[in-house]
Amino acid sequence: MKRGYLPLIASALIALPMAAAAEAGKFYLSPVAGVESFESSVGLDQSTVYGLSGLQMFTDNLGAELSYLKSSADIHQSSQDVDIDQLLLRGIYWFRTMGYQDRYEPYVSLGIGNVT
Repeated sequence: MKRGYLPLIASALIALPMAAAAEAGKFYLSPVAGVESFESSVGLDQSTVYGLSGLQMFTDNLGAELSYLKSSADIHQSSQDVDIDQLLLRGIYWFRTMGYQDRYEPYVSLGIGNVT
């Protein structure tokens, strides 16, 4: 079922702890889990999201990520639910590490996606 809305991701679904060790030319595969919330006008309850994400590093700072996410949200005041599939493609740029003991690695991400 095609949806004319984009869900609001309540938690960071694609946390990339491997980014700190990312090297040019490497490929990383990672499981994804989180919680998805919707605007009240959509009429869907909060749901659990899971999936798989692949990251290809082109340089030590620049990479591309393809993610597939799946969830099943209950319809408000109903016993029915809606299956939601998401396919996302993002370009990611990591800045140099910073902060106490270089624990923080900020990044910028831009991408496109499809939700069905």
